[in-house]
Amino acid sequence: MDHSQIEQKKAAGGLYGRFIKRGLDIFLALVIFSLTFWLYAILALLVRIKMGAPVIYPSRRIGCREKTFVIYKFRSMTNETGPDGVLLPGPQRMTRFGRILRSSSLDELPSLFNILKGDMSFVGPRPLPEKYLPYYHDFERRRHSVRPGLTGWSQVMGRNRLTWDEKFGLDLDYVDRLSFLFDLRILGLTLAKVIRRSDILQGHERGASLYDERAYKTASEIRGKKLLLITSDSSDLAFVEAARDLGVHVIACDRYEDWERSPAKKAADQAWNLDYKDTKAVAQRCREEGVDGVLAGYSEDRVLAACRIAREIESPFYATEEQIEVTRDKRRFKELCREHGVRVAGDYGDLLPLTDEMKGNLPYPVIVKPSDSGGRKGITVCQGPDGLDAAISLALSQSQKGEVVIEDYLEGLELSAVYTLSDGRISLSCLNDKYISEGEKQSQLCDLVLAPSSLYEDYLRETDPRIRALLSGIGARDGVVSFQFIAHEKGITAFEMGYRVNGNDDFKVISRFNGLNFMKMLIRHSLTGSMGDNLIRDNPLFPALAATLVIHLKGGRIGRMDYGELLKLSFVYDVSSKKRVGDEVSDNGTNQHKAMMIKMTAGTMDEMVRRIEEVKGLIRITDAEGEDMILAPFDSRRLQER
Repeated sequence: MDHSQIEQKKAAGGLYGRFIKRGLDIFLALVIFSLTFWLYAILALLVRIKMGAPVIYPSRRIGCREKTFVIYKFRSMTNETGPDGVLLPGPQRMTRFGRILRSSSLDELPSLFNILKGDMSFVGPRPLPEKYLPYYHDFERRRHSVRPGLTGWSQVMGRNRLTWDEKFGLDLDYVDRLSFLFDLRILGLTLAKVIRRSDILQGHERGASLYDERAYKTASEIRGKKLLLITSDSSDLAFVEAARDLGVHVIACDRYEDWERSPAKKAADQAWNLDYKDTKAVAQRCREEGVDGVLAGYSEDRVLAACRIAREIESPFYATEEQIEVTRDKRRFKELCREHGVRVAGDYGDLLPLTDEMKGNLPYPVIVKPSDSGGRKGITVCQGPDGLDAAISLALSQSQKGEVVIEDYLEGLELSAVYTLSDGRISLSCLNDKYISEGEKQSQLCDLVLAPSSLYEDYLRETDPRIRALLSGIGARDGVVSFQFIAHEKGITAFEMGYRVNGNDDFKVISRFNGLNFMKMLIRHSLTGSMGDNLIRDNPLFPALAATLVIHLKGGRIGRMDYGELLKLSFVYDVSSKKRVGDEVSDNGTNQHKAMMIKMTAGTMDEMVRRIEEVKGLIRITDAEGEDMILAPFDSRRLQER
C-alpha cells in the first residue's frame, strides 16, 4: 500500500474516529498537563542532575499517513561511550532512575505536547522509528491510517513479549475496531498495567528489533542448508564463522590435501580435496551431496569458479560471469569508467610492443601491471626507460590473458570505497584512506587503512554519483564491490575494481559501527537469492576513527610470533593473523608479505597515533635465528599530515 492509498482510505472509527476522538485528546491532554506541570519540573530537574543534558530525548517516528514527526520523552539513558567513542549498549547506559522512569511510563509525559500538536493520540498503534518502515509488509502499513498513541492494543496485550507479527496484527485489529468504548477499555488496561508494572522489559530483555526479526529471519529459512565455500587461505575463515552463526552447514573446497595450508577446511563442517577450477567435477559433487549454494571471496579466480559452479547446480549467485570478467580486467574497467565519466589515468598498454623511441617518450614515472591480477602481483613503478622491458615481462608473467597495463604513475593519497548492493539498492558502506608503504619495502604494500576518509565530502560530490551509475550500467544488483582510487592534484582517479569481498575485511568495521554484516548477507543470497537487507542502516561516516594496521614481513621462515598482549587492549576489536609459525614468507613484493591485520578505534587523530604506537610495541615476529622479520612498520607521524 503506498502513501496515496493510505491517504484515500476512509478514516477508521466513523464519526468518533474522525472528529470526537481528536477533541477528547486535546481536552484530556490539557487537563493532565494542568494537574501535573509541577511533576514535569521535578522530573526535568532529576534527569538533569542524574544524567546530564539534554533533559528531553527527541526521536523521529512514523505518524498518521506515514508523515514523520519528532516525539518527545524524558531521557532514561546516559551518553556513556566506550574507548572507541561509540555509545555503550543500552543496558549499560540505563540508570536506576531511568528504569524507574520507564517502568512507571513517566518518561512518556513530554509526549503530551505531541498530542496537543496533533502528532499523536492517547490511544493508537505505537509510533515506530522511521528506519523500520522498509521492513513492513504492505498490508501492515494500514496501521498508519490513524494517529499513533501513547498506549495501544498491542501494548496492553503483551508489549515487548509479542513478536512483531503479533504486534502488527493487534494494531490492525485496533484500526478495524476503533470506537470510544474500545479506547476506554485500552486506557483502563493501561492504567492497571502501569500500577502493576507488568509487561515492561528492561535492557537486554527488551524484544528483538523489527530489523533483527525480519531482515535476518534465518532460523527457518537457511538453518541446516549446505553452503560450498571455495577457499584457499586463512582469509576464508571469516566466511566459515559467519555461516556458523547462521546455522549453515559449511563445506570448504580446494585442491590442497594439507589442511594446514587451508585453515578454512579445518574449521568447516566438511571439506573436499577438489580443484575448484574443475567446475564440472565440483558441480557434480554438489549435486550428489545436495549442496544448496556456492560462495567465494577475496580472489577473482575463486569468485569466477563459484559463479560457474552455482550456474551448473542452478543456485543463486550475486554476480554474473560477464560482470566479474569486466570488473577484474583493468583495461575493460578503465573503458567502463570513461563511459560513466569516472576519471582514470592515461594508459599506454595498447601501444605494445613499444619501440625504443616510444619508450623514451613515455611520461615517466609510469606503473606497469598485469591487466587481470590482484594482490599487488606483477606491479613495477618505472622512473625511466631502464627496466621497462623487465617490468613488462614481470606483468605478463602474472596475467592470465597475457595483457599489460602501462599508465601514468600518480602520487597522492590512495582511497578505497566499498559499496554494498541489495536488490538494486546501492549503498556506500565505507570510504578509507590507504597509506602505502615507504622505504625498504619492495613494492607498494598497504600499511594502514583509516576510515572515515579525510576526502569523504570531495568523493561524495565528485565521484560517488558516477560510480553508482557505473554499477547500474553493468546491471549489478546484489553483492559487495570495492574500488581503488588515487586522490591527487587533478582529482580522484580510479584504477581498480573488484566485485568481491576485499582483503581489508572492511565488513568488520562496517558491522561494528552500522550492524551491517555483508558476509552474512552474501551467504543468505547464495542460499535464498536475497541479500535480506534494505541497507537503511548503512552509513560510511562512522562515529569514531577506525584503523586497520597491517604488519608485513621480510622473506624467510617464521620462528616465533608474539602478540598476545594486543588482545588485552580495549580499543583493539579484531586481530587477524595471516601467517603462523613455520610459514615461509616469499620476498616477492606482493600481499604474500602480509602477516597480521589489527583493527582499532580512537576518538581523535592524536589518540589514534598514540594507540598505533602502543600496538606496534606489542608485536614481535622473528625468524628461527631470532632476527626481526617485520618490514618497516607504519610511521604514525604520517597521520598528523592528514
